[in-house]
Amino acid sequence: MGRAHGRHRRGTAWAATKALERRSLGWLVLAGVFIAAGFQTYVLESWAVWPALAAAYLCTRQSWPRRLAHVTIAGATSLVLSLGWIIVVALIPASQRPYIGSTLSNSPWEMVFGYNGLGRFGFSTADGDAYRSFTPLALLIGAAFAAARRSGALWAQLALPIAAALSALGISIGLALGAGGTA
Repeated sequence: MGRAHGRHRRGTAWAATKALERRSLGWLVLAGVFIAAGFQTYVLESWAVWPALAAAYLCTRQSWPRRLAHVTIAGATSLVLSLGWIIVVALIPASQRPYIGSTLSNSPWEMVFGYNGLGRFGFSTADGDAYRSFTPLALLIGAAFAAARRSGALWAQLALPIAAALSALGISIGLALGAGGTA
C-alpha cells in the first residue's frame, strides 16, 4: 500500500472523527473529499468506509432531517469528485487515449467498477474467484481477532499476524517453486 493511500485513509479517519465529535457537515464533507481522493488512487475500495461512516453519523445527536441532509450532501460531494476522472476519460475517444490497463474493452467504467472495483470484493470480474474465496475467511478472522482483543487474550492477538506471515511466506515459496524457481 502506497504512501498516498495511507494519507487518504488517515485524512478520512481524522475528518470523520471530527465530523462525529462536532456533528459537523464541513468535517463530514472533508471526510468525503478524502474518500474521493482515495478513490482516485485506489478506486472503489476507498468507498468501503462510507457505509460505516454514514451509519456512525446517523447515530449522532441531532435531528433526523439534519443528519440525513449532512450524509446526503457529503456523499454526493464524494461521488461527484470520485466520478470526475472516469467521466473525463470516458469522453475522450478510445483511439485518442492510452489503453486503459486491466480491462478487456478499454473502458474506464470497467477498470473502476470491474477489475479494481467489485472484483476486489469478490464479484464477477476476470479474477473474481481469487477474491471471493477469501471474503468469508477474512470476516471470520476479523471477528475472532476483535473477540481476542476484547478479552485481552494476547496469544490469539499474536496468532493472527504470525499466521498471516506464514501464509504469505508459504504462498510466495509455492509460487516460486511453481515458476521453476524463477519467481
